[in-house]
Amino acid sequence: VKNVGTAAKVAIAVRISGGDVTDFGAQNLEQYMLDQLAATPDAGGIYSLPYVVIALGDKTPQASIQALLDSFASDGSISSSWGIEYDMTGLAMVALQQVKDAYPSLAQSITTQLADSKSWAEGSQEADGSWPGYSPANTTGLVGQGLDATGGDVTKAQAYLASQQQAAGGGGV
Repeated sequence: VKNVGTAAKVAIAVRISGGDVTDFGAQNLEQYMLDQLAATPDAGGIYSLPYVVIALGDKTPQASIQALLDSFASDGSISSSWGIEYDMTGLAMVALQQVKDAYPSLAQSITTQLADSKSWAEGSQEADGSWPGYSPANTTGLVGQGLDATGGDVTKAQAYLASQQQAAGGGGV
């Protein structure tokens, strides 16, 4: 693995499947991510950082948690030159909820950010239960996870996602 974001995604999958992230394919994914964060606390940007925080949990350096907090706009969302990054906002909400008790000096900032992001998610949800994005079903799954992690009501999101499932289980190709 030669990219910290990819390493994080692989590490998440390895952990979920019961594997060892310190010895996967003759590579220590955890140490690789920590080494990358030591050099670049923001993991190269918002498209990698939430995954890295989810993968490392309370082993994430505090500077990286601060970088994640700094990536939010005042409305609770994350934006890039492409506009609002719904997917990354949802993932960042999950990441912060996961580590909120591990960083006492950032606890108030994390709590405030989670509340702001929950309000943003609730206010930006479409009437049909989705959130806009390149793939509304994917985006709804990710923002819905963030909303769920912060104690929000995901009933409409779940109904939207169920309505998108095809009888054969696929995407209707």
